[in-house]
Amino acid sequence: MKSKKKYPSNFANHLVKSLNQWASVIAVVGSVSFVLLVTLFPFNFTPTNFSFQTINSRLGAKSDLSDLVGNVLLFIPFGFSLFGLLIKSKIKILWAIPLTILANTGLSFTVEILQIFLPSRSPDYSDVITNSTGGLLGTISYCVWNLAKFKSQLSRLGKNIKPLLSRQKLAAALIIWVLFTGFVALALQRATYLSNWATDFPLVLGNEATGDRPWQGTISQLAIAPRAMNESEIAQVFANQNFSASESLIANYKLVGKDNYQDQTNQLPDLIWQGNQPQNQITTGVNVTSDSWVSTPTPATNLAQKLRQTSQFTISTIVATANPQQVGPGRIITFSSDPFQRNFTLGQHYSYLVFRLRTPITGENGMYTGLSVRGIFKDNQPIHLILTYKHSLLRLYVNSPENVHILELTPEITLFRYLFPFEGDNLHLTKLGLLVNKLMYYCLFFVPLGILTALIITLFPARLSWTILLFIGGIVVPALLLELLIRGEYGLEIENLSISIAIATITMLLVRNRLIVWLHSTAN
Repeated sequence: MKSKKKYPSNFANHLVKSLNQWASVIAVVGSVSFVLLVTLFPFNFTPTNFSFQTINSRLGAKSDLSDLVGNVLLFIPFGFSLFGLLIKSKIKILWAIPLTILANTGLSFTVEILQIFLPSRSPDYSDVITNSTGGLLGTISYCVWNLAKFKSQLSRLGKNIKPLLSRQKLAAALIIWVLFTGFVALALQRATYLSNWATDFPLVLGNEATGDRPWQGTISQLAIAPRAMNESEIAQVFANQNFSASESLIANYKLVGKDNYQDQTNQLPDLIWQGNQPQNQITTGVNVTSDSWVSTPTPATNLAQKLRQTSQFTISTIVATANPQQVGPGRIITFSSDPFQRNFTLGQHYSYLVFRLRTPITGENGMYTGLSVRGIFKDNQPIHLILTYKHSLLRLYVNSPENVHILELTPEITLFRYLFPFEGDNLHLTKLGLLVNKLMYYCLFFVPLGILTALIITLFPARLSWTILLFIGGIVVPALLLELLIRGEYGLEIENLSISIAIATITMLLVRNRLIVWLHSTAN
C-alpha cells in the first residue's frame, strides 16, 4: 500500500518540477507571441522599397495617450517573464537586468520595423521608449514580487560595488551629470528655434493652398516683422492701428479693393485670388469665403529665410469672422503647403483662436504644444491680433496690450512633448499640467544628483563644514546654474529653483538613510 501511495506522489512531484522548469520558458514564448499578435495582426505585410529614407518617413506617426499607456502595459509581461527566466537560469542579477532591457528594446525595435510593411499600422520612434519602459516595469515587478529572494543577492551586489567606488569617481560622476544636464537644457532651448522652417511654402489667407481648410470672414491688414516687438511698441501699433514707416517689416499687405494685393515692402510676392474671385468686395478688407481666398503664387522664401535666421517675429492682422462656429480649424493666415506641413498657421475652431508653429520640437505640422485661446471669435466684430515670438515665448495680444495670452515652450514642456507627442488637439496647459511637467523635468535631472551627493556624504563622511560645502556645490550651485541657463533671458524664477533644490535634497536624505541602514547590516 505504501509503495502505491509513493508512486503517485513521486510522479506528481516530478511533474510539478518539470512544469516549474518550463513555466518561465512558456511565459516568455507566450508574452512574445502576444506582443507580435497585438502589434502585427493581421500580418498582411506589403513589400516596399527598403531604405533608410523609407524607414525614416514611415517612423513619423505620433502616438496618443491611449497608445502610450497600451505600449507600456503590453511589454510588462515580457519583462517580467524574461527576467524571471534569466534568474532561474542562474544568471546574476547584475547581468540579468541589462539583458532584459536590451531584449525589450530589441523586440520593440523589431516590431516597429515590421510595422513599416503594414499599411494599417503607424510605427513611431517613441513606441520604442514606451515599450522599453513597460519591460523595465515588468523587471521591477518581478523583483518586488520576489523581494525576499533578492535580499541576499542585493547585499552581495552592494559589497562588490562598494570597493569600486571612490570619492574621486563619485565626484567625477557628479560633475559629468551636471554637464550632461546643461547640455540637454541647451539642446531643448535650441529645439524652440525656427531652424527647421521650410522655404518652399506659399503664404495663404483664408484657406490652405490645397483649398480644403476654408475660413469665412474678413482680413483687413497683414504685417510681419522679423523680430519680437516689446510692449511699448505693441501699444503704439494698437494706438495707430498700423506700423510706422520706420519699422523693418518683411511683409506689409494693404488689403483694400478686389484686385491682387502687393507687398508694400517689395520683399514678398503679391497675394493673388484663388478659386472663384468674388465680384463684390468690401472696401475695408479681403472678404474670403469657402471658394475664394488669396495666396502668393510662388513660395514666400524671403519670409522663411529671415524668420529662420532670427527665430523671432511679430504678426499683426485685423480680422472679423463671418461665422463664430467655424471648425477645422479654418485657416485665417497660414504659411504652409498643405494641412500637414506648415511654418505657422493662424486659425479659428469654434470660438477658439488656434496658432500652430513649426519648431524642431513641435514637428512639421506644428500642432504639438500649439496656442489655443477660447472666446476670441464670439461675434462678428473686427479683432486686432498681434502675435510675437522670441525663441520660446509666444504672446498673443487681442485688441490691446493688456489683453495678452502667453505660451512659453519651456524646457520641461518641450522635453515632455518630445517624449510623449500626443496626437490630436493642441495641448491645453492647465496649472496642474504645467506643475506635473515641471516636476517630471526636475526629477529627471535632480534625483540622480541627490543620489550621487548622498553616496559621497555617506560613504566618505567628513567634517560638517565639508558636508555643507558639498551640499552647496553638489546641489545648490547646479540648480542655480541650470535655472540661469534656461531662463536667464527672462529672469531667475525662485519657485523653479526651490523645486529643483527640494527634489535633490529629499532624494539625498532618503538615499542616505537607506545607505546608513545597509552599511550597519553589512558590518554585522
